[in-house]
Amino acid sequence: RPELLVFLLPLSLGCGASTVTKGGAGVVATHIEAPVGATLVEACTPTGPEICFNAVDDNCNGVIDEGCGLMTGPLQFTVAWGDSPADVDLRVTDPTDGYDEPTHPNDGAERLRLDRDCPKDACYGQNIDNVLWAGLDPPRGTYTVDVILTELHGATLPVPVRFGARIGNRSYGADLSLESKGDKKHFAFTL
Repeated sequence: RPELLVFLLPLSLGCGASTVTKGGAGVVATHIEAPVGATLVEACTPTGPEICFNAVDDNCNGVIDEGCGLMTGPLQFTVAWGDSPADVDLRVTDPTDGYDEPTHPNDGAERLRLDRDCPKDACYGQNIDNVLWAGLDPPRGTYTVDVILTELHGATLPVPVRFGARIGNRSYGADLSLESKGDKKHFAFTL
């Protein structure tokens, strides 16, 4: 198995409490697709304590960026791009074509939820988008995940981005390079 290539962006370690949804042990990816040129790795190499806002499961416990103020669940999809002024969007669609909507209230309903949307959410140079399944038992089928460079805002190209995915108790990661405005990287995870 390939080793996890840890991609560290210039981030500070401002961590806080996070919400962790229990469950997900029975959630397993049966098929994964990654964009051409991206190497999605499953193996984890413990690097010590969790580093906030890097979209990596640094301590290999199956949860991405826990203790950093991000929510997690049995499914979690995260992108991090440090202090770049660019706007990178994470779009996730579930098997019923449900899309993560930033306006979804935290009402306890089982659905995809957009937890963090930088730079809109006052991210203070620690840009990260985070989408999770809010609930214990996500529907089986294919989840599509698109990482899109929507605005440059003066950023230098290419924009390096770290993608992380939690599927049950396993985490996956890939280093991406967004080459131009509108550049989109597409992943698919089938449960």
